[in-house]
Amino acid sequence: EATALLVALRALAEVPGMVDTDAVRRAVAKIESAVGAAELPTGVAVDIPAREEATSTAVLAALDNRRALRIRYYTASREVVADRVVDPMRLLLVEGRGYLEAWCRSAAGVRLFRLDRIDRLEELPEPAAPPPSARPTDLSAGLFRPAPEQREATLLLTPEGRWVGEYYPVD
Repeated sequence: EATALLVALRALAEVPGMVDTDAVRRAVAKIESAVGAAELPTGVAVDIPAREEATSTAVLAALDNRRALRIRYYTASREVVADRVVDPMRLLLVEGRGYLEAWCRSAAGVRLFRLDRIDRLEELPEPAAPPPSARPTDLSAGLFRPAPEQREATLLLTPEGRWVGEYYPVD
């Protein structure tokens, strides 16, 4: 259990801008001291594309400065690129992907923006001001949950299509 926790914490510490790395390193030190570090893993490699790293750093700066952002975002489900002004709420790492959670002014709601789909961003001089009704997304049951009104489909896949079930959420 300690090994799994240490691997996860070390991986998290390597993701720029996601967490307070000093707090993570202190937690690692406490776990190592509690169980003895002699036989525990010492390193974790995390490969983050440079563009996504730059995006997460810029988002973190906007969060620290409490400033709104103008982003150019690619919405894959509609194959649309649009400019949006958002009020950043938090930076997330979910299922191995970085997300900006923000109040989207054009949608008038809380949205998750995948960092690798943000083509451009600019910190605005105006303060970020999500409305009091804006609540963080509950991710306890996973990132994607079908709505009750959504229909189901049954797919019969050949062995070559097995990747579909590995890539997309399925029941």
